[in-house]
Amino acid sequence: MTKTILTKIDGFTPLPDLIVNKYGVITAAVWGSTWRYCQMSDGVCRASLEKIAKRIGVSRQTVITHLEILVKDKFFEDTTPQLKNKPHIYRDTGKVAMYNRFGIGVNEIDSGVNLIDSGVNEIDSESQSNLLEDSIKIDLKESKKKKNATAFYHSSYESNARLGKAQAVLEKASGLVAIPSGMIDRLDTIYQLIDTYGEDEALTALQDARSAWVGTRRKDNSGNYSVLNPAWIDWAVAHLAGETPWKQSKNKHAKELEFLNG
Repeated sequence: MTKTILTKIDGFTPLPDLIVNKYGVITAAVWGSTWRYCQMSDGVCRASLEKIAKRIGVSRQTVITHLEILVKDKFFEDTTPQLKNKPHIYRDTGKVAMYNRFGIGVNEIDSGVNLIDSGVNEIDSESQSNLLEDSIKIDLKESKKKKNATAFYHSSYESNARLGKAQAVLEKASGLVAIPSGMIDRLDTIYQLIDTYGEDEALTALQDARSAWVGTRRKDNSGNYSVLNPAWIDWAVAHLAGETPWKQSKNKHAKELEFLNG
């Protein structure tokens, strides 16, 4: 009996449970269609509303309505909010990846955003109040606590956004729909490659290393190496440093066979 394996499908549009449960299937489909265009080399969606709509079989107005929700709740960032009569450019904020990786719910993520807003409002109210000196000191202490909490949220959010970007590059390079647990600890390495060499060069090196890895025979000659073994990521790191590890591996393997065959 056959079954559908996602890694063998040419393309699919994801509908994250996080968005389905909070907003419904249509909002999730708009997220998925927009997210697919964000997988281009520059990491942003430049597609027209009509293209986004056509991919999931809805109207242009439906896309507008649900994109407004997704931007408002910070699943996407509209990097061109003032643009008129031209497609806006949307950036994936990594909010869904943060939820999937760390189990942070929408309410917990949103509470961090609300904390930022409340901190700003409190500062404004303090500037307009004529409080007694003791009250001011107390309020300033509370404000400092909220600022520290806000700074922690910013740091955590940016960190997870970086991990989300690294995950997207690794999934594209590996051809896997989801990253296995054995590769999770390599995401920091992937992001460092992106930060040092740029996303395009890092992705190309990873894809070259992956292709070479799965095309290399195991030492025991029992078949080729699997993409699930993250050692090919180390090959990509070495390749970007100026080496070609798969050639070295083939030469070493050939010498071992020559020695065994006398």
